[in-house]
Amino acid sequence: MSRNILTYEESHKFINGVLHKLCNFCWEWLPCIEENFYPNNKNKQDGLYPYCIECTKIKSTKWQNDNHEKYLKIREKYRSQEPFKILNREFSKVSRLEGKQKEYIKNNPEKSRKYSSDRYYHKKHKISNKEWLACKEYFNNSCCYCDLEADKHFVKYRGELRKQDLHKEHFDDDGKNDLSNCIPSCQSCNSSKWKFTFKEWYNKNNPNFTQERYDKILKWINEDYKKYKEIKK
Repeated sequence: MSRNILTYEESHKFINGVLHKLCNFCWEWLPCIEENFYPNNKNKQDGLYPYCIECTKIKSTKWQNDNHEKYLKIREKYRSQEPFKILNREFSKVSRLEGKQKEYIKNNPEKSRKYSSDRYYHKKHKISNKEWLACKEYFNNSCCYCDLEADKHFVKYRGELRKQDLHKEHFDDDGKNDLSNCIPSCQSCNSSKWKFTFKEWYNKNNPNFTQERYDKILKWINEDYKKYKEIKK
């Protein structure tokens, strides 16, 4: 059964001053941002898929289960063509779907705890509240990549949309945890960037790319952060 094709006016409306989009599967109105809908460059209306992320996951999982052999062939073809980092990322997703990750954690509790501890330590920025506020203000209290305002940064948690502060994003995933390696990012951009380097991910192939934001990020990382970095005693 094909989905109903809705016009922009039918699937978009402002609620409390925020543009919302109607999911063409669960028929819920959600803020029209990438926190709720995956990006789709072929959609010239708003650049997003017609289904919300939760419904897309449900539909995708059902399709994979109903077309298992075809899915495996597509997955193998994908792995043979893409760079290693993307292959590793796709494999991790499949492992989670097939329950292998949970099984590994159950059978290797000590290794899993150490990995989580090390990852948390590396990912946690050691900057003051004053430094973080200065960092966000430098980027106009918006995501440095897509320019989504902090006041419009909603994250779906246990079925509810909740406003959440921007993430303290690592410019260099393997770099320091201080202000010299910190930029504000929305959840969508933070997840999409993953472990890719800045130049690998944020370029003209990125739908949110602008040369102005690209230059501003580099200016902050290379020199301007020094104006706001507090001297630690």
